[in-house]
Amino acid sequence: MTKAAGPKVLSTNSEEIYCISYLRGLAALGVVFFHVRVDLWVGFIALKENPSLGGSFAKYASWLSLPTIFMGAGVMLFFVISGFCIHYPYAGPNGKKLDLQEYIVRRFCRIYPPYVVAVLFTFAVQWLGYHSGFLKSLDGHNDLLSVLMLQNSFGNQPECNPALWTIPIEVAFYIFFPLVYFGLRRSSWSTLAAGLVVSLLAIASSFLAPIQSSFLPYWFTWIAGAALAEQHKKKDLPPPAPWLGFLGVLFLFMGLVEIWHNRANAALAQGGGYDGMTKLAGALAFGIAFSLFLWWSITNQWVYRLLPSYMHKSLMHLGDISYSLYLFHMPLFSLCGWMWVSHFGEKPVNYLITLPFVVLSIVVASIAYQYTEAPAHLAGRKLASVIKSRRTA
Repeated sequence: MTKAAGPKVLSTNSEEIYCISYLRGLAALGVVFFHVRVDLWVGFIALKENPSLGGSFAKYASWLSLPTIFMGAGVMLFFVISGFCIHYPYAGPNGKKLDLQEYIVRRFCRIYPPYVVAVLFTFAVQWLGYHSGFLKSLDGHNDLLSVLMLQNSFGNQPECNPALWTIPIEVAFYIFFPLVYFGLRRSSWSTLAAGLVVSLLAIASSFLAPIQSSFLPYWFTWIAGAALAEQHKKKDLPPPAPWLGFLGVLFLFMGLVEIWHNRANAALAQGGGYDGMTKLAGALAFGIAFSLFLWWSITNQWVYRLLPSYMHKSLMHLGDISYSLYLFHMPLFSLCGWMWVSHFGEKPVNYLITLPFVVLSIVVASIAYQYTEAPAHLAGRKLASVIKSRRTA
């Protein structure tokens, strides 16, 4: 899950697309709520199976956690928005031409420096956890693979930051973006259809072997965002018809059912077979639902303009720091969880205890954005300008 390079708000000559930053920030926050329960709460099932654990207030508060089990699907919204943002500067008849050298420099500076800092922070947390007795071992092999973004293909994610699995997938999207660029120039519908076929074939093949770490099952989701950008810049994106709204709700329901099914059967479906295939099918369902929702959002900007100014500023800031928030929140929660257990002897019983740590993660992400992500982004823009100037000269 990542943000695209560019100004804080995507804009055309006639409007500003605030919903992109809003939804990007909310998707990041949803993923944070999804993960905070792991290290900083005993869990809903523990409270249910142990009546003596916690009081009545803790049991009532635990019901607030139920929506969070579905919030991990926010990653699919990230993929849709990523496709939109990456293609947006190149979309439409007046879009700029794709300069591969400039494109590579900006993508590298946008993604890799903050990522490396997050990986190093994760390693530091894991080192503390190992020497404090919370981790049984330190795996240098996976650490090195993570620095090289090869953990999806040749190893595993860092123990304290499994959320990093999406970053190599994003990089794969960026590598194959030129194909999407030229495809959308010719026909958005043909490119979408080809992307859907690729994703469906990848999902079907997962029945035989696990491919969750591949970008192919999520390819259509990313292309859908890029296609929306193309049609929007062409001024050829009318509001979606009502039947498309019903279709989006149907696919959203399918994704929710898949998550509930896997959770109820304690099957996280990390491998192949039926469980792996249904997990990827659920991800595709979310991708389609979120693509339709983004379509509606882009063509109904007036809804977002109704927000009061303080909510606008908060959501804009959350959108700005969403990449840093995604990168740093899991190792931060691991560290806080260990410190809590060391002091109190067990994880928090009351779910509401997680809320201050969510706020803390936003503070840490804001600092990381200011001192790592923003400078790297600025450096990428300057390097790209130098490349463009030399080429012009």
